Amino acid sequence: MVEVDKRTERKMVEVDKRTERKMVEVDVTTERKTMEEDREEDGGSGQEDREEDDGSGQEDREEDRGSGHDNREEEGDGSGQEDREEDGGSGHDNREEDDGSGQEYRAEERSQPGNQDSNQLKIWPIQCQVIELSPKDCQANICIPCLWFGKSKPNMITFLTAFVAELKELEQIGIKWMDSENIEHTSKVHLLLCSSDSVACPLLRNTKQFNGKYGCDFCLHTGGGPYVWETPEPPLRTEMDHFRHAMLATPANPVMGVKGPSPLMELESFKMITGFIPEYQHSVCLGVTKQITSLWLSKHHNDDLYLGGKVSDIDQELLAINPPVEVSERQKILESI
Repeated sequence: MVEVDKRTERKMVEVDKRTERKMVEVDVTTERKTMEEDREEDGGSGQEDREEDDGSGQEDREEDRGSGHDNREEEGDGSGQEDREEDGGSGHDNREEDDGSGQEYRAEERSQPGNQDSNQLKIWPIQCQVIELSPKDCQANICIPCLWFGKSKPNMITFLTAFVAELKELEQIGIKWMDSENIEHTSKVHLLLCSSDSVACPLLRNTKQFNGKYGCDFCLHTGGGPYVWETPEPPLRTEMDHFRHAMLATPANPVMGVKGPSPLMELESFKMITGFIPEYQHSVCLGVTKQITSLWLSKHHNDDLYLGGKVSDIDQELLAINPPVEVSERQKILESI
């Protein structure tokens, strides 16, 4: 019995050892398979990440190209023929502006990758002043009756309809108010002048842009490019002519640069020709006056337009001007420039 028990014990020990070896081999094999699967998963996920990155980059590029195409379509006037004529006048300048803005937009995208949509938003306000007020009170009481906010230029029919309707009520019915002596008065409001840049002005007037055919706001110069001297001189635009052109025109078939009627034509007091005045910021502050002065004084010495020998006389005329209170800087003389 003792020998049988010992043999049985030896067999059980051998079986346990063989079982333990098999379990160890199985564990090692399982661990090796797990490691190989992990490496395969890591490699697959890396490849998927790269594919996703490549796909997203391609989608971003396609979206950028698509957004640029949409912007060009949105910024058009709706008439392909008119856009080509307007671009033909100063295509070189427009390309330079587009290239510059596009480069700036791409730089903003790189610096702010999460704000790509906000870089395309535009604000178009209408600001009004009461000219009977003193200059100080006038500047302190600027009102903004309309504000357009979006990715494209405003639709002027939508933008101006409510504004013009309220102005018509103000100029026909007016505002009733009581003074300090409890006397009732009625004040009517009239729109007299409008100052806007060269991009907004044709949209407000519903006319061709300055670089389009018959794009001048004040005369019937042919335009379509540089405004060269014409003989005989082109006639000036009149209110009656503008009204007649607007009634005959359509966006696809403009008449003398007019594409159709504007909501501003409904106002009794506002004039569509003389009501739009040259805009001070771009006409004076941003270099036009400086350019003309340079042509008069520092170039073309042999031409009749050269005025360099009359600087002292010009300075006397400039110093005799009494500027309004809005001008805070002292008058400069040409000899100091």
